[in-house]
Amino acid sequence: MLNSENTWKNSVFPVLVLVGSDFKLLGTAFSITDNGIYICARHVVNEISEQGGIPVICNFMDSNNYVMRPILNVVSHDIADICVLVGENMAHPQKGLLKNHALKLKFSCQAMGKNIWTFSYPDSQIKQANGKTMMDFKPNIYRGTLEDFHSIGRDRVMLPFPCYRGTINLAGGTSGGPVFDDSSEGVFGVCLSSFSGQEDVSYYADIKLISTLLLPKCIIADQPEKKVRVIDLINRGFIQVC
Repeated sequence: MLNSENTWKNSVFPVLVLVGSDFKLLGTAFSITDNGIYICARHVVNEISEQGGIPVICNFMDSNNYVMRPILNVVSHDIADICVLVGENMAHPQKGLLKNHALKLKFSCQAMGKNIWTFSYPDSQIKQANGKTMMDFKPNIYRGTLEDFHSIGRDRVMLPFPCYRGTINLAGGTSGGPVFDDSSEGVFGVCLSSFSGQEDVSYYADIKLISTLLLPKCIIADQPEKKVRVIDLINRGFIQVC
């Protein structure tokens, strides 16, 4: 269960694009293992590709320090607006491997009418001053109610995959963030979007959609890199489902 802002900040991170020497906040991602595997919304990564930039995770280490973690691989769902990001393994000379708090996933279908919430950084600011990049990340919690589940998709074009509808107002930069119910035990959805003129209506991809994805390069324990499906990581206990 998440019970402090420090826990959230060690699990939920800003997704940035680096174009030249400039960083821009595009979305949010959250860790599902302790060694650099994250979930995000596919359209966030697509926007990075369109800008011709380099995707990075601003990986917080404690309240005052962070490291820019390069994304080595992106595995997107063929249909759903969801993807898995594989970050570079990073280590500190004294502290060892960079570790994150891994969020548990919740595969059970959620009851309508529940209070739900997400955690992200849309109010953050990135500025250039005197040749330096100044980053002020402002985390916040955004709340709403769960209203509907579209088991075969909301429509055939924009959301043709299992997704939830709720009332969280998803500000820019929230896409890709985790959605919890009040128990905070596990992530059941991934923030997608609100629509102009309907800010109190938002959609979240069903987290179960990641289970079929095949990661081309993944390090499990001390084994060499190899291809592995997310469901295999779940079955072997490297990704926790509650």
